[in-house]
Amino acid sequence: MIFDELFKGTNTVERIAINAALFHELSKGNHSILVSTHDKELATLLRERYELYHFSETVTDNQLTFDYKLKKGIAQEGNAIKILRLYGYPDSVVEEAERIKDRGFY
Repeated sequence: MIFDELFKGTNTVERIAINAALFHELSKGNHSILVSTHDKELATLLRERYELYHFSETVTDNQLTFDYKLKKGIAQEGNAIKILRLYGYPDSVVEEAERIKDRGFY
């Protein structure tokens, strides 16, 4: 079974709860399951029952580059704010997004 960003159109708390419950249920059976998510909270909830892997990227010379190698564990960095900068969003927006991310908001 392959899943990509299930319930992405709903609020964060319910999306993570539904996904965690669904994947816990599926882990009880004899299934091969691949899940794609950007939710670190979901990955944290699943780490006891699933092997976790991630991709990472680098920004060099104003270009985002992926090596497409699977790395064990949960990704520790995101790339969305880096992409804002690459696409010329105002520094004030990028810097405020970084501040909000760093202090947490829930």
